[in-house]
Amino acid sequence: MEEITSELGPSVKIQVCDESTTAQCLLEKHNPDLLFCPLPSLRFQISGLPLIFLSPDLLHIDYPESLSAADRAYRHNLLQEAARTADLIITVSHFSRERLVEHYRVPPQSVSVIPHALPKWAYRQNKSGSRSKPHFLYPANFWKHKNHKTLLVGYKIYAQRVSRPWPLVLTGHPESGDSAGIGKSIEVLHLQDLVEFRGYLTGSAYRSAWSDAGAMVFPSNYEGFGLPLLEAMELEVPILAADLPSLREVAKSAALFVDQKSPWKIGEGLYRMSRDSALRNRLRREGRKRKKAFAWKRSAGTFFQLAAGLRSGKFGRRR
Repeated sequence: MEEITSELGPSVKIQVCDESTTAQCLLEKHNPDLLFCPLPSLRFQISGLPLIFLSPDLLHIDYPESLSAADRAYRHNLLQEAARTADLIITVSHFSRERLVEHYRVPPQSVSVIPHALPKWAYRQNKSGSRSKPHFLYPANFWKHKNHKTLLVGYKIYAQRVSRPWPLVLTGHPESGDSAGIGKSIEVLHLQDLVEFRGYLTGSAYRSAWSDAGAMVFPSNYEGFGLPLLEAMELEVPILAADLPSLREVAKSAALFVDQKSPWKIGEGLYRMSRDSALRNRLRREGRKRKKAFAWKRSAGTFFQLAAGLRSGKFGRRR
């Protein structure tokens, strides 16, 4: 947090509040100028203070089977309340903005897009080298919308076409989603020698998973943005991605897009990516160019411009 605020300048002070903080304590101790509540919280609504709410996606509307009924209801009620009370709603892509305006009838001028970006301190490492033993990397928890089972069938199709297939490395929390079912699918498809679970990784262990990655695969059925695309572009790892509006918005020409619902299309994409070095080099070049559109200071600066506008009363609801 200290490193973040130092980049933003000495006039900016960010205070993170946990569940034990009360509204009264917040006012007395910190005297805030503005409240920022990211999903899944909308705890503080204090009269006279501008309120910004962050909603990264509409997973509960667009891919409801990935959430429990309780989670869907909670998110829906939260978005309804935010649409009613927040001075400004921020989201991470134009795709998500359009969904918010459509489903919750939020005035378009009350929803702003601030894309994700990687802070400059997020990846302190040299770019990957020769990748002498490349693998496919899928960094995702095992939630249903992440589409692991279709990926595994596609990977099986790919592995049967080549004599020395690239291994598939999966990272993610071992207790998230249907990790047990995905493990069973690996056994049924006889892929135990080719698919590796590395669990939930942080820091150098996570960066190590990228170091020999020949390509990052991202066959998700739903995303509001797709942050791993930025990680891949930063680390110059070619991208094979689902053909989703949000992912096309982020990667543009820096990814090979496939129909993520078709195992055959995924298998063909994996085959092309592993066999075509010219394709991989082109995607790396495009990624180096595309990543420049996602700058931490630019996103942070946009946020604070919007915050200053709310504070001065230039726009936002009168509270």
